Amino acid sequence: MTIKIEVTEEPKKKNWDQILKKSTTSHIHNTIEWSKVMEKAFSYKPVYITAKENEKEVGCLSLLEKQVTYIPILKNYTKILFTYAPPVAIGKKEEETTRKIIKAAIKYSKKNHIASTNIWASPYWDKKEAFQKNGFTKEEKHNILIDLKTPKEEALKHLEKGLRKNIRRALDEKHTFIETPTYDDLKEYYTIYKNHHLKLNLFIYPFSYLKAIWDHLISKDMAKFIIVKYNNKIGAGLIYSTFNSRMYELSITSSSEHHAYFPNDLLKWKAIEWGIKNNYKTFDISNVPVNPKKGTKEHGILRFKKKWGQIVSYNVYKKRGTIGKIWDLRKKLIN
Repeated sequence: MTIKIEVTEEPKKKNWDQILKKSTTSHIHNTIEWSKVMEKAFSYKPVYITAKENEKEVGCLSLLEKQVTYIPILKNYTKILFTYAPPVAIGKKEEETTRKIIKAAIKYSKKNHIASTNIWASPYWDKKEAFQKNGFTKEEKHNILIDLKTPKEEALKHLEKGLRKNIRRALDEKHTFIETPTYDDLKEYYTIYKNHHLKLNLFIYPFSYLKAIWDHLISKDMAKFIIVKYNNKIGAGLIYSTFNSRMYELSITSSSEHHAYFPNDLLKWKAIEWGIKNNYKTFDISNVPVNPKKGTKEHGILRFKKKWGQIVSYNVYKKRGTIGKIWDLRKKLIN
């Protein structure tokens, strides 16, 4: 039977979830709930592509349409279409399904004059040929993965010696570990997060982002929010997704006054313990800079995260529309 493609703004959730459930590579970023997070927090427009064979769903891809700059006469031409997870395909025709989903994304972009279409692969799925045959360019990305398929004692041994020492010191400090914080705790956490990012001159997400994660992921047992308190004040917090036997770090921060207690290390270790206990496969502590220069902030981030697990490489695939090509040409001329 021929594989047919549907592009909608609201798919049938039950059928969509069934595709993700049957896939071994599906990611939290493939879920409708994640798209709702981005829609509520940033007003991005979700676009859902579904592949069907004999009226049965065999593949899907969730995309987000984002206005990059607003020029009235070029409104559509200054949008990008992106996703942080690759297509999902199940059944005997995975390659054909994947190819048709990618072509459907290209067709949608052309029809709507999208400047750039960006599709992230993942550490669990990266089929270069499917994208390169369709004119996408690639950009290398690195993530850090922690293996959770080992006993807790073995997992601790695999960590760097200095990190193990920090964890033991953190466990010895007088603290209160809370697995189910309240919404008020989330608001206090955001204040810490905002201050920390201001200090480091990092991009700051609005509170609406955390609220959307609370409403669409944490409240539906698709993510966990854990904190550690010292004298009734939050020292650090960690939010991670719990989808398809994999954990994925969504947010982590600590207050400057509690850094000496290593609360971030404590919470990561608590998450690892939880993952091992609940038979999860990996804990992805998200992406890290690729080959940063020594002495830079980016190099410091890589050095810290590399202590926890293994670097895994994959790619982001990009296909430029007319305006996107003009952007690239302008950058080359400036440089």
